[in-house]
Amino acid sequence: MGGCRRSNAGKPWISIGRIADERQKIRDQRRQDAELLANTIGVANLSAAPIDLHDAVVADALREIFIGRPDANFLRRRVHFREVRGGGECVVGFQLHHRPHRNTHSDERLLERMELGEQRTLDAFAGLVAGPELVAEGFDDVIRRDADVRGARLEHLQYGAQYADHRAKRRVLAFGEASQPVEVAEQLVGAVEEMHDHMAVYDPVEADWYVFDWTQTEMRKIRCARASLMTVVGLLFAAATSLSAQISTTEYAARRDSMAAHIGDGVVIAFGGRTPVTDYGTFFQLPAFHYLTGYDEPDAAFVLVARGGRATSTLFATPIDPRRAFYYGFRPDSTAIARSLQLPSRPFAALGTVVDSLVSTGVPLYALSDFEDADFARVDTLTRGQQFVRAVAARHPGLVVKDAHQLLDQLRARKSPAEIALLKRAAQISAEGHRTVMQAPPPQHEYEVAALIEYTFKKLGAERAAYGSIVGSGVNGTQLHYMKDTAVARPGDLVVIDAAAEYQGYAADITRTLPVSGTFTAAQRAIYQLVRDAQAAAERVAKPGALARAAEDSSFAVRARGLAALGLIDSADATLDPPWAVDCTATPRPCTQAYFWTVHGISHGLGLAVHDPAQFYYGERTYQPGDAFTIEPGIYISTRALAALPDTPRNRAYIARVRPLVMRYENTGVRIEDDYVVTQSGVERISAGAPREIAEIEALARTRGARPVP
Repeated sequence: MGGCRRSNAGKPWISIGRIADERQKIRDQRRQDAELLANTIGVANLSAAPIDLHDAVVADALREIFIGRPDANFLRRRVHFREVRGGGECVVGFQLHHRPHRNTHSDERLLERMELGEQRTLDAFAGLVAGPELVAEGFDDVIRRDADVRGARLEHLQYGAQYADHRAKRRVLAFGEASQPVEVAEQLVGAVEEMHDHMAVYDPVEADWYVFDWTQTEMRKIRCARASLMTVVGLLFAAATSLSAQISTTEYAARRDSMAAHIGDGVVIAFGGRTPVTDYGTFFQLPAFHYLTGYDEPDAAFVLVARGGRATSTLFATPIDPRRAFYYGFRPDSTAIARSLQLPSRPFAALGTVVDSLVSTGVPLYALSDFEDADFARVDTLTRGQQFVRAVAARHPGLVVKDAHQLLDQLRARKSPAEIALLKRAAQISAEGHRTVMQAPPPQHEYEVAALIEYTFKKLGAERAAYGSIVGSGVNGTQLHYMKDTAVARPGDLVVIDAAAEYQGYAADITRTLPVSGTFTAAQRAIYQLVRDAQAAAERVAKPGALARAAEDSSFAVRARGLAALGLIDSADATLDPPWAVDCTATPRPCTQAYFWTVHGISHGLGLAVHDPAQFYYGERTYQPGDAFTIEPGIYISTRALAALPDTPRNRAYIARVRPLVMRYENTGVRIEDDYVVTQSGVERISAGAPREIAEIEALARTRGARPVP
């Protein structure tokens, strides 16, 4: 979204004053409309008893309420369209006046526009009234018509959610409780009006679209050619999503109670993130601390006292220095913290005295947050938290100090519905970033891709990238965690883009591999499809109750057979002398030729950390509802990798056989990574908004615009 315009001067077909007057009339009539709607439908609670908006009686009532009367048809003036420009699609809105006015179109054309607007309105309203979920029914019943509206070529499609799986459900609004049907109906009327407040209008002079803010009479330019439906849905329902997806203070308290129940008796201390010590650093709250408190300010600690499995908690906060506050802003005081988090708070300076008093009773001290184990012997690597615990232990001989991370990891592994909602939003934002890159002009440098995708994340509401964006083209794409992002992206190369957003502390993790030129070569296509097949194999295995390592095994088997078929390995189980230290008898897979080209496992947990503690391919772990994880197979082919093999007779023979074929697939790195959550009924891919099939990627590349002149 680009720059702002403070007025609509020079656009006589939009009357801001007139809109303001009419919207006041709308507010006055909303109650009347709601009463009519409620009486017509005759239900006590619409959210408890969803109705069929395509029922003839109901549809007629809605037409009467929202469209039939010329003095109350605000919906008629704002109509959903899907623009098709250069192959790219974007849901937009268009301003239509319901009163007679002069225009260059015939009455027949105006009537056609009104009829289309009416259908779009009913479909939009149906999605809201059906309950807190908007159901995407696909495009079997799509209405396709073209209309020339002031020079804008539009293709009208049914309002819905075209988002990978056409039957996926999208939570859009939660209306809350209401005892009277009129109250429910009034909420719905207001919801639809609010939705339409963020539609777009077309400027035929500049041939571009603007988002119009009715309350501030402000127009903001958007690039519809690069926007997908998820962008628009995100814009329309951002407020509702953020409010409904927040972690409640009740849930934070339940987490602390669960921690106490597992401990029984003891004291837990956790340290949060520190104020950055350099000007280029940014504050990051540590995941364990975030999980237990929800506090997002630096230089704090948290103490939980467990007695008989019941928790008593206190937050220790550091007030910002007044001089520093002049530059960086003030932090909430203790009273504000206690009110917002429902946690008692004390000054950070009191932490030592309080902990000394608590552990003097002989209970163990459990340490968390800014260290991963309880090894306090290595003085050179001690963090502030480790130094504090070590000092407490020195003052209390015989004090038992335990690492609480393993326990907390178990609690964090299963995500609550609120956490899953945040993960889904992070994945949706991340997917939109990848889609934006796919439709952007071919990059000249890797950092252009990183800049564009991270800009998109923030534009859509993310706090930051969930990790350092990995953009590796050519040979750089064969390096798993290449981080420089500085090389030239050359036509004919692939570019591996491992980048995702963090939303309210929760991290997504998505990787896509794209051809710089927009089209895969035959060799690239072969490797890419092999990786995609391996991912699909793991997806088929990943089900509630199934062994997680079975997905890993299935994915590896597909890649091993495929690499053998391509001649890049001698056979699916052929071995070599690996470049890493490993006991090939105890763990044979890392010693196989197939593993040499695939390098890594395919899954890890997701949550407050991009590599959340749960590891999904170890041991006998099974998929359970609430799990959030990735599936990310890869294959990385380069002659540089061959040079890393130890110089042994077996390796020399293998290199001699395979080098010509490696040259054919030289510098082909492919990784495809998606995010998933386990539900009671199955596994949901929450990153589905990022295209991953070859045909989808190449089709989006064909919508690319020309590179702008810098």
